[in-house]
Parts: sequence; C-alpha cells; structure tokens
Amino acid sequence: MFPIQNKPSHHPRWLIRQTTALTIFLLLLAWPLSPAHTQGSFNSGSTGADGAFNPTASQTVTLPASGVFNFTTVNIPTGVTITFTRNAQNTPVTILATGNVVINGGIGVDGASATSYLSGGKGGPGGFDGGRGCSGIGNDTKGFNGDGPGGGGGGSVIDGNYVGNGGGGGFATAGVSPGGTGSGVGGAAYGSKPLIPLIGGSGGGGSGGNAGTVRPRGSSGGGGGAILIASSGTISGSGYIVATGGQGICFQTCGGSGSGGAIRLVANAVSGDPLETA
Repeated sequence: MFPIQNKPSHHPRWLIRQTTALTIFLLLLAWPLSPAHTQGSFNSGSTGADGAFNPTASQTVTLPASGVFNFTTVNIPTGVTITFTRNAQNTPVTILATGNVVINGGIGVDGASATSYLSGGKGGPGGFDGGRGCSGIGNDTKGFNGDGPGGGGGGSVIDGNYVGNGGGGGFATAGVSPGGTGSGVGGAAYGSKPLIPLIGGSGGGGSGGNAGTVRPRGSSGGGGGAILIASSGTISGSGYIVATGGQGICFQTCGGSGSGGAIRLVANAVSGDPLETA
C-alpha cells in the first residue's frame, strides 16, 4: 500500500497521534486486498458523471455541496498534490470511481495551523476548527475550546510562570493535557474503527492569560479532515494521503494542536509500496 499519514503535526507537547493501522486493518476485513486480486464484486456507487480526473499540476479543488465526486478513473501523477476547499456544510471528501484509482502524487486534507491569537486554525474538510487564544483585555482571559467531539479545552488564568496552555484535540485516543496551572484538558476520544460515520479530527484548545495584561495568547490548530476513496476497480500507487492536524502557536502560552483526521480506502484491491505510518 502507498504511504498514508493521518497523524497530527509535531507539536512538542500538546497533541495526539492517530495511526492509520486501524483504518487499513478494517479495510482488510471488509475487502480482499491481495495485489493479485484485481476484480471483484465491490461497486463504489460512482455514476461517472464527473468523468476522468487526470490533473497535470497541483491544485486546490472546491468541494461540491454534497462533498462527493463521481469519477470514472483517477490518476494523480508524481509531483502533483491535490487539496480541497471546504464546502459550506464542511463535509468529508468522498471520491468515487467506476474504474481504477492511481495515486503516485499526493492528496491532502490537512487541518490548518494557527497563525494569529484572533482565530484558531481551520479544520480540514470534515474536520473541526481550533479555538483562539485570549486577548488579556478585560474579562477575555480564557482560551476558547476547540471545535468537534474531541475539542481540546481552552487554558484559563495563568500564574507567573505563564502556564495556561490549551489542550490537544482528541480522536481515536484522548488528546494530551499539557498540565500546569490553568491549562486546558485534552479532548475526548471518539469515532469507530470502521470510520463509519466518516468524521474528521477535532481542534485544539486556545491558551489563556491574566486579566489586564493586554497580551494575546496562542491559538490552536485545526483537526485533520476526512476522506473516503472508493473504487469499483483497484486503488494503487506510490504516492501519499495526509490528514494532518494543524499546530498551535505560542504567545507566552501555547495553543493545543489539532488531532489527525481519517482516511478510508475501499476497493476490490489496494496495492503499492509498503504502508508507512511514521
């Protein structure tokens, strides 16, 4: 199988890591994945209405309102990376194909890292946003919780050691709680091994600060998105799929990072380079 990564960004303390092993394991239970087995009874349900998807350059694709693409075949060549703009409903990405899917380039549904205390990073498609940090103005002393079922808790009033960090987003396992005075707790675990329903990662919590300091605190990263690729033929390639959680940023205190998202592949055969989850 080609490399698949859905771990969150490497923040030094406040994040969780979700491996892809459980995703692939369940697909093994559902459908034969032997490279020699190239045809079978599974039907992706694609209508083929969107034709063949053969991008020649990296691009960001806008999701339709349904979040579903009905392709005939998919061929992403080496050096080409496909990302997606969230739709208004923030649905996961669903790629259906009547024929084969070949991924030698890359597909990304990453959550965004925070860039300002005024707002947390946006979740990837189907993922959830991170919470913003506090401003320290008036009563604005607590970081906002991350969005999603496993949103990290916002940090609250800190002490002289600037402890009041945001908790990491949770998904397959609970998010990491950074510890220390006023720090937020890690988000709760949720989801199922079959990834049904398909849902993305949760945002981290923003960090808090003392009243009257008028000093912004760090916001958090968004959760990785969610993607389903289903083929009535085969899925193969030497490329990668990523659903990485965004990093929090630090302004004296640190926002939590978002959790990794979800990747689900269903076909009559999935083959390619050895699976890598590091």
